[in-house]
Amino acid sequence: MSESVLVDGNYPMDKIAEVLSNDGIVIMPSDTVYGFLFTEAAAGKVRELKKRDNKPFLFFINDIKQLDELKVNYKPFIDILEKNWPGAFTFIFDNEDGTTSGVRLPAWNVLTELSMKTGKILYSTSVNFSGEPPLENPADIEAAFAGKVDLLVFDEKYIPGTASTIVRLSTAHGVKIIRNGAGQLRL
Repeated sequence: MSESVLVDGNYPMDKIAEVLSNDGIVIMPSDTVYGFLFTEAAAGKVRELKKRDNKPFLFFINDIKQLDELKVNYKPFIDILEKNWPGAFTFIFDNEDGTTSGVRLPAWNVLTELSMKTGKILYSTSVNFSGEPPLENPADIEAAFAGKVDLLVFDEKYIPGTASTIVRLSTAHGVKIIRNGAGQLRL
């Protein structure tokens, strides 16, 4: 059964961190759109809820140094990262195993603080069913996912924004904007 919390800009950080630390699933605002927030242990359940294929999820980090934990090839692009993070950019990196990972270092302190409180890299994806636009209305989100996640956090003051700009950073292919969004890339 889901717990639903309505806030006015003051997020129940300890409650959210506790749910995440226990590998639960939270739906809440992000700095761009409403999103699922979870740990690696809950990734399969979120994939099932969204009817999502094996497409990788987004990682939220609280410091560029956490990229080492993800084992992504970021060092050739450190100047770009430092000019654009924290911010509304998802950078897609090559992994050591030949796959890719999308990573964000958000400017919104709520997300970085949650990552610090849990001590974990957090996973995220927009609140929607795969292939459909993100849900922005709390009533629609509740109708679709209440009872299926552990905690729903709705903010009376929240106005969903534009999704992040997605940029592919690859030593083989250079810098390529995949999706224009909230951030204007500085090179």
